[in-house]
Amino acid sequence: MFDIDYAKPHYELMYSLGVPVEDGLKPLLQVALELKSEMGMEADSNIMLPPGTGRGEILHFELSYEDAKAVIDGRMTEKEYLGKHKIKR
Repeated sequence: MFDIDYAKPHYELMYSLGVPVEDGLKPLLQVALELKSEMGMEADSNIMLPPGTGRGEILHFELSYEDAKAVIDGRMTEKEYLGKHKIKR
């Protein structure tokens, strides 16, 4: 939607949305896709899985809109998505 030169002053909006692991990844992916389709806004971040306070490392995953659609449509499982998009740190 916008061609932003991040080296220049610009406005940013950061938001966080959390869901319990039991509810699955799908609600987060649906919000990301909705923002992109309705407002043209793409998240410039990744998905995190914190293990809970003081319980180890935080896992990071890339946000892929194409694969998010596949998860929502049932063509890919959430486990496959997370395996494919895990960021090794």
